Amino acid sequence: MLSVTLVIMALGCFPTLEPRLPSGKPRFTDLRDGTVRDEQSGLVWSRDANLPGFAEPWDGMGWEAAFAFVSDMNAGTRPNMGQNDWRIPTDRELRHFLAAFWRPSGLRDLSFLDLGPTRRRTTQGPFVNIPESAFWSSTSERSDSQQRVVVVDTGLATFVLPATGSARLWPVRGVARP
Repeated sequence: MLSVTLVIMALGCFPTLEPRLPSGKPRFTDLRDGTVRDEQSGLVWSRDANLPGFAEPWDGMGWEAAFAFVSDMNAGTRPNMGQNDWRIPTDRELRHFLAAFWRPSGLRDLSFLDLGPTRRRTTQGPFVNIPESAFWSSTSERSDSQQRVVVVDTGLATFVLPATGSARLWPVRGVARP
């Protein structure tokens, strides 16, 4: 019983893991309409990271299908939270956004224990359905007569896939502040 109490007390001593601005205010504001504003960038994201409703973490869609989904959102034939200016984020916007969910673990001095990465994922804040998965960006290039697209996964890895590959979509609205 004493050990359980000590564990509960120790867990309560850790600071909140919700992403915060340097001022200490929460980085994300739930707009209560199915969207969340990133107070740092000014962008508005879908609160649900799985609007298409994929069943498995690595399920996804092709890049063209992601654009079609966003087009359907803007036309009102898919959930759009009352807005018609949704888009696929750039790779830079997506990396900056997903980086907010990671913090140093504070265990660097204990690296001899081989505890894995020296960072850990924070709480999701106001977001729901965030899988361990990769998300399409709008950043692309054409090489060898094939369209290639930058994707970013929730572990912050960035890689390039053929547009015919499969990834998820996390739609965004607005223009990022510089």
